[in-house]
Amino acid sequence: WHFGHHAVGHPNTVHGGAIAMAIDESCGHAFMALGRGPGFTAYLHVNYRAQTPSGIPVLIKITPTRIEGRKVFLKAEVTDGGESKFADGEALFIIPRNSAAAIQISETQRKLAADPQIAPAAKL
Repeated sequence: WHFGHHAVGHPNTVHGGAIAMAIDESCGHAFMALGRGPGFTAYLHVNYRAQTPSGIPVLIKITPTRIEGRKVFLKAEVTDGGESKFADGEALFIIPRNSAAAIQISETQRKLAADPQIAPAAKL
């Protein structure tokens, strides 16, 4: 990401709302990269650790931490690509109930629950 002078709150400092938007957008791209179809942000939490200077490249690293059925949990880290950490956070993305991906997940869970060969601890 590269935030110019149109994204500042205070002089030379990126507005916190722009940081939150960039984390949300980056989480959405990471969610889509998992191949689970369309999803929506259900929860987004951002911790602002330091002022983010405008006019420099900013790296937003997204890591999926857990998947539970239609829910995908992600963590985010906003840095300059080096040692400067500007923000971090977490998000929860949800696959809509009636989407093809959610129906496929439900069908897979139903099949696993009906299979006597699968130990209860291994079931989704």
